[in-house]
Amino acid sequence: MGRFVATLLADPDDDWKDVFSQAGGTYHEPAMVRFRGGTDTACAQGRSATGLLCRPPDHARYVDLDFCDTLQRQLGSPGDFVQAYVIAHEVGHHVQKLLSISVKIDQMRERQST
Repeated sequence: MGRFVATLLADPDDDWKDVFSQAGGTYHEPAMVRFRGGTDTACAQGRSATGLLCRPPDHARYVDLDFCDTLQRQLGSPGDFVQAYVIAHEVGHHVQKLLSISVKIDQMRERQST
């Protein structure tokens, strides 16, 4: 599962490097931390069943391999598609952060809540 997840993350990272380069920018590929059971992150305790996290201050992606197993075995999502979908979603959050879109969304949410 760890190798599979690493491969799924490598493909979009390569694509985003090309997109950023063509636009005159630099794609900063985050580190990947694969874990089972739990691990410390820069902002919180990652624990089993958390899934995939991509937003800690250290810009690393924390991938809960137990969650990936649960998707396949217990939640009726066999095959590779669901894991690829979840990983692509988290890569999208990383790209939003690099482009400062996440900051703008957070600011809009703050204005709406007041």
